[in-house]
Amino acid sequence: MTYLAFLSDFHPVAVHFPIALLPLAALLFIYRRFRPDAVNNTLLALVLWLAFWSCVVAVLLGFGNRYFNGHSGEAIDAHARIALAATLLVFVTVAQWSFPTATRQVMSFGRSLCLFVWRIVWRVVVFIGRFVWGLVRFLLIPLRVLVWLSRRLFPPLDRALSATKTALVSRIAVLRSAIARPVVPAPNWAGVSLGLCLILVAITGLRGANLSHGEAHLVRNMPQPLKTLLGVEQDNAASQLDRAFFEHDVLPVFKRSCIKCHGEHKQKKGLRLDSYEAVVASGVVHFQDPHGSELLRRLLLPPDDAAVMPPQDKGRELQSDDIGVVIHWLQGHSLESLAKAEGGLPTEIKTLARRLPPVDDETLSALNAIPGMTVRRLVNNVDLLLVNLSYVPKSDRSKALSELALVSDHIFHLDISGAELASNEWAQLRSFSNLERLNLAGSNIDHPVLQTLSELRRLKWLNLHRTSVTVPETELRSLMPSLATLYLPRKLEDS
Repeated sequence: MTYLAFLSDFHPVAVHFPIALLPLAALLFIYRRFRPDAVNNTLLALVLWLAFWSCVVAVLLGFGNRYFNGHSGEAIDAHARIALAATLLVFVTVAQWSFPTATRQVMSFGRSLCLFVWRIVWRVVVFIGRFVWGLVRFLLIPLRVLVWLSRRLFPPLDRALSATKTALVSRIAVLRSAIARPVVPAPNWAGVSLGLCLILVAITGLRGANLSHGEAHLVRNMPQPLKTLLGVEQDNAASQLDRAFFEHDVLPVFKRSCIKCHGEHKQKKGLRLDSYEAVVASGVVHFQDPHGSELLRRLLLPPDDAAVMPPQDKGRELQSDDIGVVIHWLQGHSLESLAKAEGGLPTEIKTLARRLPPVDDETLSALNAIPGMTVRRLVNNVDLLLVNLSYVPKSDRSKALSELALVSDHIFHLDISGAELASNEWAQLRSFSNLERLNLAGSNIDHPVLQTLSELRRLKWLNLHRTSVTVPETELRSLMPSLATLYLPRKLEDS
């Protein structure tokens, strides 16, 4: 098994052989059309056989790579299906060149079978047409009687209708004979199948490259004028994620647990996590939408789940603090960008932090021991806290809020996205007097609760995306005059 796993890693090398040999066969085929004596069937068949066996080897190594390295997903499955179809079509093409007599016999049988099926289908269609026509004639008896009387009373109308009927019957007969005539196959099916092979192998290679380098790898370095000309759209949503926070806090987490399989030298499923640009372009992270980010979904799976990242035997297991860092980054938080260029926090935050009593590490450890809750300092040595309650089980949520009451004045950022709180639990949020950032996306927040939260005088950032709130923005801003940034439900944004 060790040797098979070793060989399967050569799949990216093996795929280049059919990609090179099939275009070579196509060039020989085209050259043979102009100079039949220069290229014989034996040479062309030899190149096609090499292409076929290289396809077989590449497919086998691909399945081995998928099995031993844990690759899975819809994109991988589609890539494998297209590769199998391309291999089968290459074999059909080889057979046409190597066994022309047998191929002609098979194609003759196929044509006969198709013609037989077509005749049966045509007879069924004719029967249904005649039945429908008879039914229509029966339903139109009153109209037919009226036409018959008109033709008897007005001979010119009779002659005109007769001429129209004759012309229509003639056209229908011509159309019927054209439809009933079987389709004549192309005179050179070998060339057609070779062209289809090129298309399928190109599609397979492109999908494989997308898996290895990302779907935007062909346009990543495209000049902007050319992007504008071709209408290439750029997804700037993920690029709003804070770079400084990523490089200072998130990247060390990935280096400890993820880079072994998703770094510069190895990219399982084509995913790289060793740089800000690679992560943003990967499509596995979404700005201010942790729940919709595939990366976080994998990190939060149970340890025994086959899709959990990192796998138990592949990397260091992420701790709750590590996952909390990733969650805060995906929420759009910008911890390091709060610090100014000279490295200091804004004066008002420094002042607020100085007048608060210190929070010891034991208190933070006790809070983080509550299932699903993450609590961390805004920056080192500053006792302003970032709290995430989104993943706290419902049974532990009251306990979590009660424990947070001990540090209520220190809570600076709070995330309750996706949670459903009871009315008494919502009321406890009013004690977080220094709260500046509140994420309620996907929660059960409503207008009465929002009115109680108006007591949070320092609140500057509020996310109500995917909630049932129907209050207009103007009313919300009058209710909470300190708000600088407000994200409303999509239906309100559109209106």
